[in-house]
Amino acid sequence: MRNVGLRAAVLSVAIIVALSTSVSATTVNVLSEKVLINRGGGYAPIGGAASVNPGDMVMASPSGSAEIVYDDGCRKKVDPGSVVTISGPPPCTGGAAQSQTTTWYVLGAAAIGGIAAGAVLATGGSSGNSGSAGGGGGGDGGGGPASP
Repeated sequence: MRNVGLRAAVLSVAIIVALSTSVSATTVNVLSEKVLINRGGGYAPIGGAASVNPGDMVMASPSGSAEIVYDDGCRKKVDPGSVVTISGPPPCTGGAAQSQTTTWYVLGAAAIGGIAAGAVLATGGSSGNSGSAGGGGGGDGGGGPASP
């Protein structure tokens, strides 16, 4: 029965991870001249368009420019001579609102997972205890008044 409780706990963690992880399809489009990207290993040129991830840095040369397009349609311009770090939540939607929503999903998943794990553990524990209690109760019942 302990394996069932362990499986419920693992499932709870998997649900929390799935709900708290967001998939992003952010793209950088080069609008003019030279634009570079740094993914943590130094700057490299972008030719046309490139997929980017939160934390990547996009740098436009003094005569270059680019546009960052987030998966929700939000667009952010990279002006000539500037460096922009790709944010996790799209900046147009207000990162605080999305962060709060994710927090509620995580808390809800944790609550559901905890309830499910508790129910599984309680069911496993009560069936083991009721067997003992039933056996003891049957013994007590047998020890009542004797028939002649």
